Amino acid sequence: MEPDAPVADALFLYLREAEDAPARWVVFVVELKGKDHKHALEQMQRTIQALRDKLGSSLGRGFLAGENLRAILVSDRGSPARFDDALENFRRQTRVTPYLCVSGSGRVDLRQYLDPSRR
Repeated sequence: MEPDAPVADALFLYLREAEDAPARWVVFVVELKGKDHKHALEQMQRTIQALRDKLGSSLGRGFLAGENLRAILVSDRGSPARFDDALENFRRQTRVTPYLCVSGSGRVDLRQYLDPSRR
């Protein structure tokens, strides 16, 4: 990627272990935004595409599929009007469901996004 390319603020790798299933990695793509939520989605989308382009062949296509990725937009404000269209466009283009986490305290617990049904 270009040095000044707009990308997400953080990537977290989490090894999810379960008693009844093999351990698997989950990649969190996290963007911290105050107000420009659509730009945040663009940054996360660009980051996901770069991960797939750069690491997809070495990790296997299935690893960076939607079930292993979580896109989380952390903001201190709720979503703006007409944001649902941008979320749906993100879903279609990345095959990853983005989550908007509004946090007035500045603290976010990502564990709630580990549930396999959230993808």
